Amino acid sequence: MKKTKTLANLTAGATGLLALLVTRVALAAEKTAEKGGIDAKAPGSAPVESAENATGAAGAPAAPAAPDPEAIRQMVETTVQKQDPTTFTIAALAIGGVALLLALILLGLHIQQNGAVKRAQSDLGREKKRADKLQQQLDAQANTIDELVATVTALKNQTTAPAPAPARPAPPRPVAPAPAPVITEEMRWRDFVDAYNALRAKSKEMAGSMALRKDRQAFQQRFGLIGLSCTNSDARMADPGIAPIFTEQSLASADFWAYQLPDGSGRYAVVPTSMHPYTSEFHRQGGGAEAFASRYAGGTCQNITVLRPAIFARSLTAIEQKGELRLS
Repeated sequence: MKKTKTLANLTAGATGLLALLVTRVALAAEKTAEKGGIDAKAPGSAPVESAENATGAAGAPAAPAAPDPEAIRQMVETTVQKQDPTTFTIAALAIGGVALLLALILLGLHIQQNGAVKRAQSDLGREKKRADKLQQQLDAQANTIDELVATVTALKNQTTAPAPAPARPAPPRPVAPAPAPVITEEMRWRDFVDAYNALRAKSKEMAGSMALRKDRQAFQQRFGLIGLSCTNSDARMADPGIAPIFTEQSLASADFWAYQLPDGSGRYAVVPTSMHPYTSEFHRQGGGAEAFASRYAGGTCQNITVLRPAIFARSLTAIEQKGELRLS
């Protein structure tokens, strides 16, 4: 739009310049004619109107008449014939300027037309790309619609059988409680007997040593032992048929060690003390024969192994179960 206005302005300017140049040429021709004595009324001369004709009826100056091209041509020919260099030069410059201006106007119009054509081509290209993109979107939507129609049709034609009812889970089988571990009587005294046999084995190798005495004290404290001895050994020497009477004694002077079983019954597991050998006096008068089965054949036995302790009642006065020893 701005270029169109500019070209219009150039055209108007060119027209005004052309009129100005024509007027200058006409004035130059008149001056030349006056100098050369040319009659203004003669053929080829421009008619000169009177002052009365130049003004209107109201006394206002009339608008200048448009220059006649034929009159301008005759003036130019006359001026050339008179060989007036000044007038000829002015006419040539006027014609050249007009020609140059027309050439510039034509060039501007050509450039404007080319720009408009390029813009139109660019707009057409963008519109074509937009149309292609829209076409692709339409094709994709058409494919999606076709797939949806095919899916709906397949679902309508498909006959679905009723789903089978879920099977009832089998009731859980009652889990039988794990049987309580059977605790035998041997389990209640086995640790005590094993520790006693280990201490008895040390007594032969470490007799009289300080280490042995410490091990013996640790054993007594670990199991909370009670000392026990037969207190009617003299009477039994005179009459072996008399039953032994057992009484609590200090651990240092006792003939038996008693360990209370951890079953809450109050009974005791009884073994010979580890400080003395197995002798005939212990066997016959001290109650060893009544407390243990040992296959004793006489003499003094240093090696004593408890296979099963004797079980004494809570009162420590009665033997409930006889123990067993291995002597060598």
